[in-house]
Amino acid sequence: MHKQVGGNERGKGRSPQLSVILCTYNRCNLVLSALASLRRQTLARHLYEVIVVDNGSQDGTPSVLQRYLQARAPAERDWQVRCLSERRNGLAYARNAALEVARGEIAVFLDDDALAAPRFLEYLLQTYSETGADAVGGRVELYWEAPRPYWLTDELLPVLGYFAPAEERLRLRESQSLSSSNFSVKVSVLRAVGGFSPLLDKRLAVPTRLGVEDLCRRLHAAGYALWYEPRALVAHRAHAARLCRTFFIGHAYWQGRSEVLMELSAALAQGPQERNACLSWKALLADLQHLARLCLWEQPQLLIARATSSQHLYLTMESARCWGRFQQRLSLLWRPLPQEGSLAVLLVMGLQCEAATLLLAQALRREGLACQVERANLSLTWLWRHRGLDGQACGVVQLQHPGAWCLPLRRGLNLLWRLWLARRLGLPLVVTDSGGWWHTARGFRPLLRRWLEHLLLSQAKAIVVPTQRIEDFYPERSLQERAMGLLPAGFRGYYAAPLPRAEAYRRLGIPTNVPYVYLCFAAWHSEEEVLSLCESFRRYWEKLMPVAGDVSQGPHLLLVGSPADRPQARRLWRMAARIPALHLFPRPPLDEDIPLYLGAADALVLPHRSHLRAGNLDLALLALSYGRAVVAPALPCFADLPASQCVVFYHAADEADLERALAEVRTCAVQELLRATCAEAQLEAVAGWRDYARHLVKLYESFRC
Repeated sequence: MHKQVGGNERGKGRSPQLSVILCTYNRCNLVLSALASLRRQTLARHLYEVIVVDNGSQDGTPSVLQRYLQARAPAERDWQVRCLSERRNGLAYARNAALEVARGEIAVFLDDDALAAPRFLEYLLQTYSETGADAVGGRVELYWEAPRPYWLTDELLPVLGYFAPAEERLRLRESQSLSSSNFSVKVSVLRAVGGFSPLLDKRLAVPTRLGVEDLCRRLHAAGYALWYEPRALVAHRAHAARLCRTFFIGHAYWQGRSEVLMELSAALAQGPQERNACLSWKALLADLQHLARLCLWEQPQLLIARATSSQHLYLTMESARCWGRFQQRLSLLWRPLPQEGSLAVLLVMGLQCEAATLLLAQALRREGLACQVERANLSLTWLWRHRGLDGQACGVVQLQHPGAWCLPLRRGLNLLWRLWLARRLGLPLVVTDSGGWWHTARGFRPLLRRWLEHLLLSQAKAIVVPTQRIEDFYPERSLQERAMGLLPAGFRGYYAAPLPRAEAYRRLGIPTNVPYVYLCFAAWHSEEEVLSLCESFRRYWEKLMPVAGDVSQGPHLLLVGSPADRPQARRLWRMAARIPALHLFPRPPLDEDIPLYLGAADALVLPHRSHLRAGNLDLALLALSYGRAVVAPALPCFADLPASQCVVFYHAADEADLERALAEVRTCAVQELLRATCAEAQLEAVAGWRDYARHLVKLYESFRC
């Protein structure tokens, strides 16, 4: 974006210690005066170079600079001067462009309307060598181009660039910053903290002016030493056009706007909570209340007290500053900034807490994304702040297994309206679909779930499925084109370790000499699926009964929770009464119950019907994560399971084949299961979900292209 348009021919092989950077825009006469002051420096010329950056001037500045440099006397040919052109308008762009080509160890920044004292660079270099400073600023006096007005008090001189915090050299405290007209920083330090922010430095028609203050804040936060040297003196021009009250009021207005932008920049570096506090309606109301107090209370008091013109100016400037803060905060609430960085993600799960969603949110945050989790709801504030800008996505809404949500009618309609609003605001919709029991269940509620899931899948920009066999998972061509196969991670390390077998048997009421225990989480299955499992288990159990009535000789089956489509499940209760080896626990399992049930179980059974999108992959990954075998139907979503040697497949909806799988899974040795599952890094909660999140981040970034 920038190019070199001129320079000297001598000294190219030298490495100067200082790189003096002058950035200019439509001020060819002033920049020539600044160059003349640098030419008169007492410091040896091989120790410093001058880089002039033209920021898109339209007054012929590049050609004027070329003629000036070509007119140098032969004795001044060793003066190292280069001219660059930066087309992107903005002081930060110009300064960053100069940093890219700077050869000195220290970058010195001057305004184009400043005049450096003859020993200016000499004193700067001396301060660095004596103090070991990382950044040094000098004193700024005013060069009056017109008589000083009577109302211009000493307190207002910093508005014109005056800077003299002390009479002697001192190290600046964290609350202090350098002057934007006269400061220097080591180039390595400046690059380490990220250079200058285009958001805070002045641009054409946007004269924000707190870029240096923000830089000093970052330098202080990083632990660098900032010093002030009063002998490093420059004179800053006090232009006649600025010696009027309107200039000071306008300066105060843009000061207020810059303060809000600087607060936002600091909040973004800390996290989403601080960012939300900065851009909140509460903060906006506080600025409005302060402005009302100034106008409705303090202004009448000054009129009654017959205050001086300077006091009236102070109050007007404070009111303008407050009005600038209010307008800037309101504009940020109305239209988010594209400079805020990476995409934000809103993860939406069902009303019940899902461990997989929480682990994914943690992994996305570790990848640097601002991730927020909602339960069957979309925050209107989040949607507004992250809406699309100029066709580019600033946020992503991801729905986690929407078919599993059980929502009241009013809440479901409200969710659909918010999803419609999200699409209108330019937010891409991603749906994670792994199928479920509702695809095979009968009744109105499963039909409503299928309708909602189909509606959301048809509106999604991308669909994440747990298998690479997308053609088997989705017969519809329209869904295949938007689907991406990505196997979720496991849960090892998220839940507590399973309880010892004897302790789990005692707490669940299982005889201590039971040889094998099957586990089924009935809350994630339909009643027909659970009854099918019970029937297959009954036939298999009766074959193994050597002594009638001795329930300790054969395997046992744990059913945890009630079927999702029939909470009462009277048929299941009647069957449990006929099978002594069947244990029914109707309460849905909580996170603290998982170690208990896994401690008692040897294998997890998933009794799904024959449907391409039936299945619950999270339960299979949970069992494998803690070294338990899995009995699963031969359906697409289970095709890519890790540790496949620990999984026994059966033909879905075939009770005889399910009975065969129940017998076959008992041949899996416990130690072999543990060795096989421990070797799978994908089953680790942290490492596995980290890799999963990184694949999702690539998908999110594709939305910005």
